[in-house]
Amino acid sequence: MKSSLNIYLSLDEAREELSRRRRDTELRRAVEAELGDYLLPELRDRPRSVISRHLSSPNHAYSFFYQAARYVGAMPFSWEFLSDTFSASNPDKRCLVSLRVIDANRKLIVNIASPYGNDGKKIHDVIKHSGKRLVEFHHRLLELSGHHIEHRDMTNWYRHFGKPCDYYYKFLLNFAVHGVFFEYFLTEDEEPREGVFTNRVVLPAIRKIQEKFGIMPMIVRWLPENQSEDEDFHWQSYPKPINDYILRYANEHKLTFREIEVSPDKLCYSKIPLPQQGDNHQFTKEETCS
Repeated sequence: MKSSLNIYLSLDEAREELSRRRRDTELRRAVEAELGDYLLPELRDRPRSVISRHLSSPNHAYSFFYQAARYVGAMPFSWEFLSDTFSASNPDKRCLVSLRVIDANRKLIVNIASPYGNDGKKIHDVIKHSGKRLVEFHHRLLELSGHHIEHRDMTNWYRHFGKPCDYYYKFLLNFAVHGVFFEYFLTEDEEPREGVFTNRVVLPAIRKIQEKFGIMPMIVRWLPENQSEDEDFHWQSYPKPINDYILRYANEHKLTFREIEVSPDKLCYSKIPLPQQGDNHQFTKEETCS
């Protein structure tokens, strides 16, 4: 199923638009006046390509972002939200503790922390089986990956706002001139519940920017659409050096591997980091935008 959202730029379009808009001093001045203190400091002096993850981890999807950011010509930056609540029922958050690895062509999952034992904790408080913090483990993987991607916990930025509809306009306005946002917003045809967030929060924010400035934020679809389960496993798993490090870590700590079967035919839509059923931050009509 092809996405019905007409909000994405190709990499070539993003590269061209970013250069053109940053040269438009009048547009840039107007956007910066509207943003005020909510212009990300990382974007003020140089263009950035940005992803937003609960916690950065150098899987294949992250590596793809790194290469795409370099092509666009904007230094990569990873926006984290470490004070968000961990939920075992959220696929993106669970992947942070239930790692996808490959060993002798077998597709495996290994839990480096208890998904349900850490349910409801803040992500920065999630503890591995070894007793150490999950955040430190993934940041160590980033160091080993060799990807020079700056990452920062944006919790204080979020705390200036309340509901998503209050901050999403300012958030996306950062990508009107100063950077490119890599993401994929699900429609209601793909995922009914997450499509509500797109319709009630994302699209109104984009329309507001378009009405006020005559342009849309520069958003590039992060991963291809219509992913199979097999392809989804690939994006969530890790390049070989990191994969092998995780295998060694798991064996040293006597962790159990679980082999799984994934289908090359069954679709598995790419998820965005939105709360799922069981999270403390479920988006209801009142919590988003009526």
